[in-house]
Amino acid sequence: MNFLKRRKILVCLICAASFIFAGREVRSERPEYHGLSLAYPKDSVLPTIDQAMPFLMGERIFQMNLEITDKGVIKSALPAQKEDSVLAQYVSSSLIKIHFEVTLKSDKPVSSILPVIVTINPRFRTTDMIFPVNAFTEIKSRSLYFQALEKNGIVLPRLRKFPSYFCDLKMSDSLKYLPFALIKIDLDSSGEVNSTEPVSTSLPAFTRQIESAVLWADFDPLELNGKPAACACYLILSFLPQLIYPTETIEFKADATAAWFDHWRIQLIPDTVGLMLPPLPQKQGIDELSVPGRPKSFGGEVIAVLTVDTLGAIFVNSTDSKDAKPHRAIIAALKSAKFFPATDYSGHPVFFDGSAKFTFSNSDIVRVEYFWLK
Repeated sequence: MNFLKRRKILVCLICAASFIFAGREVRSERPEYHGLSLAYPKDSVLPTIDQAMPFLMGERIFQMNLEITDKGVIKSALPAQKEDSVLAQYVSSSLIKIHFEVTLKSDKPVSSILPVIVTINPRFRTTDMIFPVNAFTEIKSRSLYFQALEKNGIVLPRLRKFPSYFCDLKMSDSLKYLPFALIKIDLDSSGEVNSTEPVSTSLPAFTRQIESAVLWADFDPLELNGKPAACACYLILSFLPQLIYPTETIEFKADATAAWFDHWRIQLIPDTVGLMLPPLPQKQGIDELSVPGRPKSFGGEVIAVLTVDTLGAIFVNSTDSKDAKPHRAIIAALKSAKFFPATDYSGHPVFFDGSAKFTFSNSDIVRVEYFWLK
């Protein structure tokens, strides 16, 4: 039995198991952060959409902000960007039918704002939504969950500056998994570090110096109800081979032009939810890939749904184009894309599904934007 056939059988078994568990409505413990438990849909199946799907050239992904009452119903559903108003109106006929477990603050029902990610695929005539907390009380998108906390009155702790640190990794090193250090930090109400504690690491020889560096870093404290508060948070430091060691001091500012590895090498998170790390590239030149063969005679954008397995191998599940040529070109181009697999907070590799946009321009080079690296 060849690899592809074995993989298809495995996928079928996983899908069958997911249907069984979905039928049982297996739920995990409801997420809670400093007394705030966000609203979540009571049913895992989205209500039908009564309107005709708008004409779209390709898949669209956008955000909506839902105002949920203290009774668990939607008061308003607005797009985060005005240009998505038509799409927001389309999905609203489904959203208004959803009933939510109400947001709780100190165990009392309160109204709340929920950001939701909506994906509309005209090729498959599907509409999917990601909530900060889903019907099984799971957190599928860590960034969406943290955004939701901030939209509901919590100012999360932030890392402003981190000093230089060292590692003996090189670009030429052959690594199957991305080395990391996960450190728990106790901050006081002024943002000063009270203590540090390593939680897990794959490079213990370099973890102590990271703990020392934490003491020289600058933090903004947690704010609850407009007042600074002490908290525990977690530092994820990825020992990326793309970096030059010892590193320079890094200041964390909103900079859309910064390289992806500057966004991902150090993260401060308020809680260990979702994945620790998504798949990260092993090399730098991952945003432009060569399509083998002669220059291709087509242009335009194609969004593909990808799977990265526990060895970092990447597969194309589907694209939003009915044309087979870009689909084959994406498969061929991704053969040169090397990733570290996604990992949980113990450092174990896990399967990952995500999307990417491929932009063709009638040449043998395709530009790639991996949405999970944003």
